[in-house]
Amino acid sequence: MEILFNNKPISTWKLIALKGTLNALTAPAKAKAVQFNENAMIDGSRAVFVPRRVQKRNVAMSVLMQCSSLAELEEHKAMLEAELTANNEVEVSVPEIGYKYYFMYQDMDKYSNFDNAGKATVTLNFVELNPTRRTKL
Repeated sequence: MEILFNNKPISTWKLIALKGTLNALTAPAKAKAVQFNENAMIDGSRAVFVPRRVQKRNVAMSVLMQCSSLAELEEHKAMLEAELTANNEVEVSVPEIGYKYYFMYQDMDKYSNFDNAGKATVTLNFVELNPTRRTKL
């Protein structure tokens, strides 16, 4: 699956999308809240669903970074972080599903499981401030 950050393929930074990446992107934002009444006599119910505007949502995108050495991994990680922090928002396009998302970059979790094959899992943390702002490609 190809994903683009600011119209650049993630392979630019030696990244490969993992299985859960698409699920993280397409997960719906919360739009209702449960409110409990002090007195069930008000409307005959203790729990009421209160509609409210769509909330921002946190997106944790796990990707696989493939590099030949730990030094190369650190270099590509720094280049990726420079790209994600260059603007206030990051455009994340997924041609496979036909949508473009607008995220604010939060941080990158330290890579885990760097092995002899040169692979490490990296989690990118974003916030989608307005989930209704997604656009079709």
